[in-house]
Formats: sequence, structure tokens, C-alpha cells
Amino acid sequence: MLPATKALPFVKLRADDQPGWHPESYWSVRPTGKRGTDIEFGRAYARKAIAAMKADHNRGLIALIIRDIIHDAANRSIRGRLNHLALGFLNEISHHLAAGIE
Repeated sequence: MLPATKALPFVKLRADDQPGWHPESYWSVRPTGKRGTDIEFGRAYARKAIAAMKADHNRGLIALIIRDIIHDAANRSIRGRLNHLALGFLNEISHHLAAGIE
């Protein structure tokens, strides 16, 4: 279940992951600290998420990722501030939404 989702580089699986289980986190990232690099990684992650969403027939995947992006921002030292990885991800998702995801 959800093999493409579980293979995403920013998804954190549970220690004893089983086929039917959901990941521990849909957004587990470590920024490089380089703005441009992180934005590009975030954009690439969004494209991979869209591909996984299609492959797994999981229309709710983007919502789960955004939920965990918000959770991550709320729990970091600079509360409520999105890192550049998240900003790149959200920017790319926005572009795809504007173009119409099919």
C-alpha cells in the first residue's frame, strides 16, 4: 500500500513499517541552509509528490504533506516560519494547481 509515497525522500517511515501502515511523517526534511538549493529541493519534492500521488491513486497525499509542513513550522525554533524547502514545495504545488493537475 502506497509504495510510491513511502519511497519519497522526505517521508519518514515508522521504525517497524508494515505495508498497510501510514508513514510517521509526510514531511521530514533537513534544510541545507542555502536558500536557492533548498527552494529547488522543495520544488523537486513537489514534483515527486505529484508523481507519487498519481502512482498510488492517493488524492489526499498533498494535504497530508501540507499538514506536516505546518506541524514542522509550528514546532521549530522560529515558530510559524516556513523553511525554504517548504516554500519551494508550496510554490511548485501552486504552479501545478494553477496549470491544472490531471
